[in-house]
Amino acid sequence: MMYTLEEILDERNRQLYNDLEAKAAIILGESDDECWGEKYKDDVLYISCAKTAYPVACFTHELLHGKYDLAGMEMPMFQVEAIGHKAVEALEDKARNLMSYAYNQIMHHKLFPDFVALGFPAGEFLHEADAADGLCQVAKDIATLKARWKREFPYGVPASLIVWPFLYLRSPHDTGTGAQTLLKEIRNMSGTAYYALQGLLTKFLADSSPNVSQYIARLFYLCDLPNVGFGRAKSKLTWARDCTHE
Repeated sequence: MMYTLEEILDERNRQLYNDLEAKAAIILGESDDECWGEKYKDDVLYISCAKTAYPVACFTHELLHGKYDLAGMEMPMFQVEAIGHKAVEALEDKARNLMSYAYNQIMHHKLFPDFVALGFPAGEFLHEADAADGLCQVAKDIATLKARWKREFPYGVPASLIVWPFLYLRSPHDTGTGAQTLLKEIRNMSGTAYYALQGLLTKFLADSSPNVSQYIARLFYLCDLPNVGFGRAKSKLTWARDCTHE
């Protein structure tokens, strides 16, 4: 374990910790990479720790993920439909990567107001390893898309290619001019795809108790991945292909 509880609890997050501990066991462990993480399974919150300049803030960030998990907004399970083992495997990999990233990014919009309300500065919302060089990489990715734009996508760059930088740049803690400028570039290239993603995120933010599976399914539909279903049980999945009229 990287930190003791005494090192990552203070007057700002102690009540949150106590409230969660009354509902689920909280187990700390050491991260296998540079980033903090949280996972809710079998009534246990597992929090992995990494070296950071602000461990109390990072721990609080993960506790807030736990808060929303316990409120029924945990990352859903998924299932895919495809013909052939290789096609299934490829779609599973694509779905797993996009779902994990998209879920984490949209949930940050729920966490962030709570984080700031507890007394933490916006600049400590993300671990420094998460933020390091991120904007530079996104800028490079967008430049690559711009080079392909008019040649390959005369009707606009599709949502499947802008969803990753879009969600990164819409991180609630970052209102800087750099992110806003890059978002304008994405909007100019993609048009309707940008507004569809923006509309979905706006609807999610306004929803006080969102069904996360439905929002993720809608995002997958917009990204041309219709044959993926999401839910809290295999017996009741929301399939992306059924989100055509939302």
